[in-house]
Amino acid sequence: MQFADYDKLYQNIFANSGIAIGSGSPLEVELDGYQDSTDRQNLIIQANLVSEFKTGPFGHTVLFGGEFGDQDTANSRNDTVFEANGDDQITIAFTDPLDIPAFSFSNLVRDRESQVQFASVYLQDQIDVTNWLKLVGGVRFDRFDIEVLDIIEQNDGDGLGAISRGWMRNSPRVWALF
Repeated sequence: MQFADYDKLYQNIFANSGIAIGSGSPLEVELDGYQDSTDRQNLIIQANLVSEFKTGPFGHTVLFGGEFGDQDTANSRNDTVFEANGDDQITIAFTDPLDIPAFSFSNLVRDRESQVQFASVYLQDQIDVTNWLKLVGGVRFDRFDIEVLDIIEQNDGDGLGAISRGWMRNSPRVWALF
């Protein structure tokens, strides 16, 4: 079993363009930036049972197992707002040292939540027919579900912004090992 809890905040101011070089003009660069936060919890549980036994002349190695996972994530982003122009981007003189203009952050430009769950169960039998031939057969069942909520889109009046998907698969397995 594994549980992880992440609470991450990072922010960047970065060059959003190449340095504009003109004849006789000072060097300039466009800056942009953001602040991004992510809160995530993961739970993963895995278990396997292995049994070895004989039926007559054949040896068997039977594997039975399962896994379950659950992940909840909340992620949001704010753009920079430069005080000099009230915009999220600004062009400044490229100097050494670089003089970063005063800035703050906007209201949220992205605000999303997601939940992911998966579950698997599997059964496999490896049969030792001879010392040089093994037959393997098994089956695996998988289920995967994801729900995403775009909170800004959900609250803009049109009622959109929630998406969910899921699938289930059975996968038989048969092979021979020489």
